[in-house]
Amino acid sequence: MHLFAGITAFILVAICSFAPAALSEQTPLSSDGPLTAAERAAFVAMRPPATKASKLPEVPSRKDMTPNMSNVSAVLGLPFMGRLKEGYEAFMSGVVDGALALLDEGMKDAWGDLMRFRLSLIKADLLVRADRAADAEIYILKTAALEREYWDKALLSRAARGDVRARLGDRPAAEGDLARVALAQKGWQLATEFDSIPDITAIAMNTEAKFRAALGLASLYIRDGQYAKGLAWAIELEKHFVRLFKLADHYEFGQMVPLIPEFYVARGENLAYLGAGILAVIGDAAQAELYFAAADGFFKSMRYTNGRAVTAVLRARALYDVGQNDAFEAAAVPAITLAVQAGLGELVWRLEALRGERFFEAGKLAEAEASLRRAQTAVALVSGALASDQSKLRFGLGKERLIQLLAAVDIARGQHGKLFQDMEQGRARAFMDMLANQTVASGDEAALMADIRRLQRDIRRQRLANATPGAGEPDGQTREKALMVEYTTMVGKLRIANRELADTLSVSAVTLADVQAQLLPGQMLAYGVPTLPGENLSWLLIEAEGSRVLETRSSQEELGESLEEFIDAVTQGANGAQLDIAAQLRLQVGLDQWGSHRGVFVVPTGNLHFMPWGALNTDYFVAVLPMGGWLNRGSVQNPTSAAATIVGDPNFFGQLPQLPGARAEATAVAGLYEATPMLGEDATEAALRRAIGEGISVLHLATHGSFDAAEPLNSAIVLTGNGKPARLSAARLFEAPLRAGLVVLSACETGVGRATAGDDYLGLTRSLYLGGARTVLNSLWPVADKGTDLYMRKFHEVARAGDYGAAWLAARNAARKQGYPPAVYGAFSLGGAAVR
Repeated sequence: MHLFAGITAFILVAICSFAPAALSEQTPLSSDGPLTAAERAAFVAMRPPATKASKLPEVPSRKDMTPNMSNVSAVLGLPFMGRLKEGYEAFMSGVVDGALALLDEGMKDAWGDLMRFRLSLIKADLLVRADRAADAEIYILKTAALEREYWDKALLSRAARGDVRARLGDRPAAEGDLARVALAQKGWQLATEFDSIPDITAIAMNTEAKFRAALGLASLYIRDGQYAKGLAWAIELEKHFVRLFKLADHYEFGQMVPLIPEFYVARGENLAYLGAGILAVIGDAAQAELYFAAADGFFKSMRYTNGRAVTAVLRARALYDVGQNDAFEAAAVPAITLAVQAGLGELVWRLEALRGERFFEAGKLAEAEASLRRAQTAVALVSGALASDQSKLRFGLGKERLIQLLAAVDIARGQHGKLFQDMEQGRARAFMDMLANQTVASGDEAALMADIRRLQRDIRRQRLANATPGAGEPDGQTREKALMVEYTTMVGKLRIANRELADTLSVSAVTLADVQAQLLPGQMLAYGVPTLPGENLSWLLIEAEGSRVLETRSSQEELGESLEEFIDAVTQGANGAQLDIAAQLRLQVGLDQWGSHRGVFVVPTGNLHFMPWGALNTDYFVAVLPMGGWLNRGSVQNPTSAAATIVGDPNFFGQLPQLPGARAEATAVAGLYEATPMLGEDATEAALRRAIGEGISVLHLATHGSFDAAEPLNSAIVLTGNGKPARLSAARLFEAPLRAGLVVLSACETGVGRATAGDDYLGLTRSLYLGGARTVLNSLWPVADKGTDLYMRKFHEVARAGDYGAAWLAARNAARKQGYPPAVYGAFSLGGAAVR
């Protein structure tokens, strides 16, 4: 049996029992929406918010909190059984990945449904403690399936997911999960005396479900500033723990109590929630300090820095929320130091962001910048450890205000170089981390890339410690420099083996001067600045000889309203309205103040992601970039073939309309490249991949396409399948790229995507970039056949020479000259490199 196959004493007892007919769960785990009106009414009636008159529980002593602690092997004084102790020791020593890997291996050897479920739940808990709540949210779905296999319920998994969502800032979904568990257990209390041998398994599962739900609700409400609600649940949970620990100390029934390490840690954390709630609701600072001190003393005696950090941060945040600014600042500094030492970047960024905003509002720009940069480093530390694209998006919730504040500070201080790097950092990290991860997935450089990723995390952690007073070590700066030397050496080795992959790692380090060196005379990079709500849209306009900030007269919100009106006009075929609104959009983005240029590269932010640049009647090309550093991306490996692959009108088997116009378009475009188009039955994914081989110069896809707003990676183009249409999704393109230098998508909505926190942009376009495409032309909305045919023929006539910017401009002008409305000539967006 492997390291983690051993488990707590309660599990060994429970395995010998039958699965209980436990309390019924109201909804399946897949139900993750907010509470219904009826559910909310029942939930509020269960636990009214606390008031100044609420009766508080006694502050527990150290002895009260430690029954049965010495009866089995221990880590930090907490009880563990056998080999599981070694896994927790690895985790507490900072070997997070190793501990998680051991859990995965232990799952393979686990026997019994309950053991598999417990190991899975422990992994979810460790992910949360490792500051990877977004990963935990995804993993809990597996945990829920295992829990159902054991007792046909998912109470513990749902409660765990609710807590995770609370930490991610998704309050409605978190409240829904946690409240439904509480409602399912309404009226249940842990007994303290038994007339006969009880059902140990029922006690175990329901005891833990109750503590997880109550703790999650206390956490959710306290972190959300709803202290009265949070205090009510913290009081209820302390009552539950009093009963549980009293039973554990009983001379006869103590051995039947299902104590697990999480109970001890949770009680300590709940004391901090009690302190925060008392401070905010009752206003008794002295009483609150008793609970904070009890929590800190408990965790300090265990040498559990994570718990001390949580306690300190909750205390500081409560002081901030009640307006005790001086006390907040005094408490925030040591709290941040503890959080840095514990490696809890999520706590660091939230507290430093509060400090930064407070300094900014007070006009203390230097102090604001220092706090916001530490917050930015903490965000990078957490995001870089997350495992999946979806996790990065979930972690990104609420981070946009951080870059908005940093940008405001940079502009106020006239720091254009820092402004550029701040805007690039989150965007480049999200995009390039995924690009590098995908590229190496099937390559021979996996081990080297794993070492590079480890070094990146070490550098971020050391950089954060060095920037935080009291958290660093005397040789911290020397260690950071040594790590950077090691990192540079490894990237150099990678460059020898895989230049393209190495280039993806260097883009995020590009400076303003580096980008300026890439701009040709007459070219400009217009970088959309993330602005605070209600503020006017601003641009960082970059040319080879200098840069300037341009503030427009419209906000992001006003721009969004105009874009909605434009799309409505396109949908309704209102050509005159399209022209009028396009002229308005031109004014709103400040186009007339940009100056005269041969070409402009745009890095959008917010609603600018959805701008139809072709409709704005510029006399130069506009190419949209995923980030400014894209201009400095090294040349990708040349395609093995200079040929073009053209796809048109696949067989949709009557489930979608056939596209005779797309067939004619594909035939015409293929003629320009002297290629044979793949039409109808021939347009399968397998045939397409065979035609592309190791790479081609041009890939043109004339078929149906769609955008999935809820799940952008499900956006797809449609090919011929086995008796039915086959969707080639953005997720599939991410996993198995189609390698082509220029990709043209003349399908409906293929250019549409979703902008996320940090201005990452999800959709087909990004997946094609991840697959190695340097240039992508796609549509923002459905376009009639004749207009599309004219546009595409003209585009490819010019694009054959390798000047894609000139091809976009020529096609736009040709369609406009023929009398087509903006709905046609403004529908196509050029992204990436302007030349081959």
